[in-house]
Amino acid sequence: MNTIANETITRSSGNSILTQLKNSPFLQLCVAVLVVQLGLATLLSLSQKTAKFATNEPLFTLHEDQINHIAIDDGNDTVKLKKQDDKWLLDSDIALPVDSARLNTLFASLVDLKAGLPVASSVNAREQLEVADKKYQRKLVANNDTANTLLLGTSPGLRKAHLRREGDNRIYSASLAISDIPVSVDQWLDKSLLSMKDINRIATHTATFERSSTGGVEAWTMSGNDDEDKTLDTEKLTAALKALENLRVTGLGELPAHSSNDVKKETTDENANEASETLDLTLTNEGIELQLYLHKADNSTIIKRSDINQAFTIPLSVFDQLSVFASDTDWLVGVIEEPKAEAITEE
Repeated sequence: MNTIANETITRSSGNSILTQLKNSPFLQLCVAVLVVQLGLATLLSLSQKTAKFATNEPLFTLHEDQINHIAIDDGNDTVKLKKQDDKWLLDSDIALPVDSARLNTLFASLVDLKAGLPVASSVNAREQLEVADKKYQRKLVANNDTANTLLLGTSPGLRKAHLRREGDNRIYSASLAISDIPVSVDQWLDKSLLSMKDINRIATHTATFERSSTGGVEAWTMSGNDDEDKTLDTEKLTAALKALENLRVTGLGELPAHSSNDVKKETTDENANEASETLDLTLTNEGIELQLYLHKADNSTIIKRSDINQAFTIPLSVFDQLSVFASDTDWLVGVIEEPKAEAITEE
């Protein structure tokens, strides 16, 4: 009897609640809000768990010290870099040094790449975002390894690129700028490869300058100066030395077919103009004798150094700074004598 009564009361209570809910728009709104909140909380929890798992997945599996070769192409041009004897060089006929700052920037970006959540995975998306097998803005291959081959395409934001690993359909938004992955040899070249920091001798066609140390004091002298009333213009020489010490190339170059740093031309009326556009120097840097040949072209200067079988381009301003070594330069200035103190006489 009591059980039947309890069930009757429970049913009546439930019917009463349902009746109130049906008759009260406010209660209906509260229930709807509660259901939405529970749904959003569930989705957010699942999303956070998925994101946490995804962002822990590296897109590039090599550490910096494991990389020994990098190949980059844009579908037309290719540049290759190799590690040899702990130094990074251009992988070409002439192994020239690589810009270490640019390379370190690239390595830091590669090692930090994390998957995140894929933005797309369809075949059409690969074409549109330019990360397809045959349509891409950059293809980067590390150690000739498919597992570390990245295809980079359009940019979804500042210093970002859409990225897909070869053999994987998933496309990500990666923190890697296309501008940091050039395919131009000139952009990967170490621009300071011709700079000289310990020059102690310079010889031109008409003069020789030598640095010596006396009593711990270093000084430059010019050979053949027998005029006691004149001395070397060290200010002019120092400016030219700084140009050699801070020498930076702008890229690879090619000497004119008729030019050679091994051929010394005599200046005549016929080739006087040509001779004024070239410069030959013999230097001793860090105890090694080097020949430097410069040819002034229309928009830049071509420079060739005897220890490297490659010519380079440098700004025209550098040629102008070094043109003081031309034969008509007056390197001597008058000796400034210190005034003698007048003798004091007692009356």
